[in-house]
Amino acid sequence: MSCSSDELGDELGDEMSTDTANETVRHSSDTSYRSANNDSQALLAFTQQSHAHVKLLAGDLKQALMSAMQSGGPQAAVNVCNMQASRITAELNSQQPLQIKRTSLKYRNPNNQPDAWERAVLEQFNQQAADGVAIQQMVHSEQVDVNGQTQFRYMRAIPVQAPCLACHGSEQ
Repeated sequence: MSCSSDELGDELGDEMSTDTANETVRHSSDTSYRSANNDSQALLAFTQQSHAHVKLLAGDLKQALMSAMQSGGPQAAVNVCNMQASRITAELNSQQPLQIKRTSLKYRNPNNQPDAWERAVLEQFNQQAADGVAIQQMVHSEQVDVNGQTQFRYMRAIPVQAPCLACHGSEQ
């Protein structure tokens, strides 16, 4: 869920694909985390805050998606994914210094195309999945330098579950 990351969670279904969508979180200003004594403490604080914000977004998205499924079936859920998910994410992003986005190696929306850092982490996640690592355990955060500016980056895998595949296609 760079502060660029995005989860619907285990509650949507029991079956999970090895394919993943991902939420990434990015924080470009290092002022919020510099009060920590060192870089590892700053990264830990960022990671904890990112996890909390991604979880908040996941809850909001899940609530909207489940409500749409109950009231209008899969077609209404498609509207939530296509139209409302971006709005819900933008609203949350406007309330915090973190910026959350969803991305994937198999993105559909060009606005969700992964940047170089995200692509590298996504490829690591794919290798971890191939090695048998549980998708729920795939989380990566680090401090990076981008054009002389410190950024904290966080990404977590989102399990693609059976209800997701109704709209997002097969596991292939």
